[in-house]
Amino acid sequence: MPSSEIKLGAIPGFASEAAAVVACSPDGVVWADRKSGFFYPKFVAEYGKTAHGTYTCFAKAREADYWSLTPTPEDGHRGREFPMFFCYACS
Repeated sequence: MPSSEIKLGAIPGFASEAAAVVACSPDGVVWADRKSGFFYPKFVAEYGKTAHGTYTCFAKAREADYWSLTPTPEDGHRGREFPMFFCYACS
């Protein structure tokens, strides 16, 4: 029976945005939601607000197979398909 659980790699989680900025520099900081598998940049409303999220480094979130709201050809490379109904910029 297939599992609905999203398989994600490990990411460093930080209690505050400031701690993430220091640890991730010069990489950017994103909010990664461990339940949805998405990461959000600072300009998105969900940044810092979802119940299952944490501040982390952008590159680490990508390496762990978290999805961006604007997918690239590399997204979903670990056997997951990007749910296109979430994509606002896709054609």
